[in-house]
Amino acid sequence: MQTLGSPRLALFVRWSIVIALWALLISMATGQSGVSNYRELLRNRAELESVVDGLGVENQLLEERLEKLKTSREAQMRYLKEQFGYVEKGEIVFHFSGKRRPGVQAKPMPEGKSDSAKNEAKAPNRI
Repeated sequence: MQTLGSPRLALFVRWSIVIALWALLISMATGQSGVSNYRELLRNRAELESVVDGLGVENQLLEERLEKLKTSREAQMRYLKEQFGYVEKGEIVFHFSGKRRPGVQAKPMPEGKSDSAKNEAKAPNRI
């Protein structure tokens, strides 16, 4: 019969401790709180920091635009025209679409018009 102090039991306890420590180390490296998860969290953090930086730049641009709208009448008029379609008195607005309608062809200018009228027709007022 073996006693508690036998060399065989001591060897068994040592190997049990070694195996338990290796199992613990492997679970730490591969588990939810392991090294691979830590690296993924670092990547996520870098992505989020780049998003925050981009939003900071966008925020700065919006603040500058807001300041221009508060102080500049031209900026206010341009905003009203672009966002709400307002037109000043005597202003002509041309609407262009990227699609051509089938069967519709451009008509040439009538011969009686002057060169300045032709130029005005070619270069519409910008909004």
